[in-house]
Amino acid sequence: MLDKDNFKKNIKSIKTKIKKENPIFFLSANLFSQGLYSDDLYYISDYLVRELTKIKNSTIIVPTATLDILETKKTFEKNKSKSSRMGFFSEYVRKKNNIVRSNHPLWSFSALGFYSKKITKDVPKTCYGQNSIFDRLLNYNTFYICLGDVRSSLAPIHYVEQMAGVPYRFFKEFKVKIKTGKKIKTDNYYFYAMVNSKKIKRDNNNKVVKILLKKKIMKIFKNKNFNIYFSDYKKLIHELFELLDKNPKIYLRDEKINFQKDLKF
Repeated sequence: MLDKDNFKKNIKSIKTKIKKENPIFFLSANLFSQGLYSDDLYYISDYLVRELTKIKNSTIIVPTATLDILETKKTFEKNKSKSSRMGFFSEYVRKKNNIVRSNHPLWSFSALGFYSKKITKDVPKTCYGQNSIFDRLLNYNTFYICLGDVRSSLAPIHYVEQMAGVPYRFFKEFKVKIKTGKKIKTDNYYFYAMVNSKKIKRDNNNKVVKILLKKKIMKIFKNKNFNIYFSDYKKLIHELFELLDKNPKIYLRDEKINFQKDLKF
């Protein structure tokens, strides 16, 4: 059962840290297996959105990816297609009125508020790279907030990996159908995929999260059922680049791997 009083206290504490004008809140959630009921999930989602949208000229944005399209071959419709493996919270936001969703069939975002149209307009065909929404968020007063397990929800790492050009990922091209109005168009989109190798395994971001917390780049707000993680987005991205620059294998489980010998494309 959700400790509502503690949750509300934490959200109010987070709000006191927002000193910049026109903030954007990049929100993610992983509340699976946290002992929460559906009513709890609804309360969390509703309260968080209401509180953050009370801030003047604020914007909230959540990932609403549909990578299942690569398996199901379904047609993407940005106003109808459900997100895949993004959780209750992303779906809650996606279905709200006045939401603006980016027209990317693999990795879309849904936004509500002051910058929602501007930040989701005309996205590139790659998921994470230059001029992607991950990239655009650096031009604003953006804050990253994660509810629950941040290790498996730290999507900005993929942006850093693509911009840095890590050797264990590569661009994979997919033909995807997109429906706009009554027209269906097939186009190519690009996903920055992991190399298929038994020797290339992520460490679930354990090392990175420990460093972020130790250096206070990311602050933790403890709740009875789950933790809330809060960070200035620019500082978070800068630190992720710094960590990767110092150790190109920081995000991998086995840092002894030899890229030249062990990677085969």
